[in-house]
Amino acid sequence: MLENNLFKNLLIFCLLFMWVYTGCSNKYIERDFGSRSDYYSKINSVFEDRSAEIKFMNGEKSSGNDMHISGDSVYWLGMVTEPVTSVPLKYVKKINYNSYLSYNPVKFNGSIQLKNDSVIYVNNAVILENKISTFRKYGKLFSQPIKDISSISYKNHLKGMRDYGFAGMFAGGVFGYKGGSDATIRNRSPELGLAAGSIFFGLCGVITGAIFGNSENYILNDNDSATWRFLKRFGVMAGITSSALYGGFSDYRQYKTTYKEQYTFGIFYLWDINNALKIRPEINYSIKGGIYTYMNLNVKYTHQATTNVYIDIIEAPILIQLKPFPQRISFLKILAGPSISIPIKGKLEEYYNGPMDESYKFSDGQVDAESYFSFMYGIGVKWDSHFSTELLFDKELSGFGTAQMPDGTRLNLQQSNFLINTTFSL
Repeated sequence: MLENNLFKNLLIFCLLFMWVYTGCSNKYIERDFGSRSDYYSKINSVFEDRSAEIKFMNGEKSSGNDMHISGDSVYWLGMVTEPVTSVPLKYVKKINYNSYLSYNPVKFNGSIQLKNDSVIYVNNAVILENKISTFRKYGKLFSQPIKDISSISYKNHLKGMRDYGFAGMFAGGVFGYKGGSDATIRNRSPELGLAAGSIFFGLCGVITGAIFGNSENYILNDNDSATWRFLKRFGVMAGITSSALYGGFSDYRQYKTTYKEQYTFGIFYLWDINNALKIRPEINYSIKGGIYTYMNLNVKYTHQATTNVYIDIIEAPILIQLKPFPQRISFLKILAGPSISIPIKGKLEEYYNGPMDESYKFSDGQVDAESYFSFMYGIGVKWDSHFSTELLFDKELSGFGTAQMPDGTRLNLQQSNFLINTTFSL
């Protein structure tokens, strides 16, 4: 039942994750780089020979090519259309159309024969009201002070392939695993369903990303309100925990421990100290626990018994986030800090295996857990300004309680676990 609920919640999370991940632009801001000059140099290298969209502080937009920053201004090459010839219809004897470009308004290539029998050859000519006008397009160098420009962006189709493909594999894997594990309909393989779903949805995502791309925005000036700037410092995280319980039984029975995978999610606030150092307090909800396997000779026909322990925990870590590496590998970060964990609910389930390795639920037990301190540390990879993937170890500093078996035997609880999570921030 718990596993079904886990995958149900993961399915909802994956669908939301796919929608957010593929719908949000990737934003780069000055504080992600060592200095302002480094940031401008990066922008100039990115937008060389590339079409850009320029957003102004007043909300208007423009587009151009070969955008670059020099001094305190942004320059770009934009296409300008201006009239070359305008002929009133009263002087026109005949219009010869070579090709139509549009019908409303009429736009064509061809020639105009005037009443004096002279001929004018035109391209991109437009018939408007009582005259025919022909236009020409040419490139013009535009410039605007940096202070008047909010952001510049472009569509990155390779990044779109990666982002949409990753989101498709993530959601497709959960769909496939859930469908493959439902054996009440027909005999299915969860592993085969996971592989098939990941491959199919991943390929669909790659094709979609190649077509639509994913926007990359480089922020020059933030015109957001103070309230929105404050809210953008919050983020959400979700991931998988893998934990094991240590500590002996009061009757000294022999056992072995196994890691058990559960899930965690929460929110965090990112407080910037400088470009390299940030403080990140969090509030997380996690399910942790572990598996004990031991010999139980008190149950008839039992050659092995297994105890599953589940503990719902509210965690409040305060992590220091540090980027100590040079610019070329600045996507790596180190995280470390203390955490206090408050167990809110515990459950113990005991199973035994019969002679044919069939599993039977034997009984439930009582878990009495107390608050405890731990130390978290690990590394993270920053994919863009929104998303990171982190691998963290959570080392408990003291025992946090006991679990009482149905037969009265007590189990001292000590825990060690690690988690892999994905964070998203605005």
